[in-house]
Amino acid sequence: MCSETLFASLSEYVSTKSLPPVEKWHPQTTSTIDIHIDRSGNWSHEGGAISRISMIRVFSSILRRDGPKYYLVTPEVKLEIQVEDVPFFVSNIETSGEGEDRQVAFVTKTGDYLTLDKNHNLSIEDHGFGAKPYIIVRQKMQALLSRAVYYQMAEYCSMHTDDNRRDPGLGIWSSGTFFRLADGPGTGV
Repeated sequence: MCSETLFASLSEYVSTKSLPPVEKWHPQTTSTIDIHIDRSGNWSHEGGAISRISMIRVFSSILRRDGPKYYLVTPEVKLEIQVEDVPFFVSNIETSGEGEDRQVAFVTKTGDYLTLDKNHNLSIEDHGFGAKPYIIVRQKMQALLSRAVYYQMAEYCSMHTDDNRRDPGLGIWSSGTFFRLADGPGTGV
């Protein structure tokens, strides 16, 4: 399949919001390509910024994580790329409802729309850049929340004692689940 035809096919997948089944593809050919994703979710090729959002969306739709490495995968080839932290970056937040009935949704730079729920879990982790907030996007791949989104999300946080712990914690409700972000005052943590 020529690259133009492949790009057109993948663009069709992305435009219909259905992702290619990259987890089912096991191409014989593996190589590397000089594509880099920085900590802010910016894509570059051979040192130059990739500015066409449609191209970035297509590439992100065929992205797969195998162990610690990231690949662009097609039925014919698997291309290793470099990812500085995580491949996705949350640039917007939307909420509806209040308290335990709240729904929190995030939008990534690549156009992924995620509802904070048990399948798209929120956590604070240190990947070597200090403790930062991350959310699962798909297939073991995470998105870093922008600082602005994190501060917006903080407006909806509350204290709650969840079933698994006695200590109150600061967190946010979404999709009927409490996502703990920090231990409460006086807990010694």
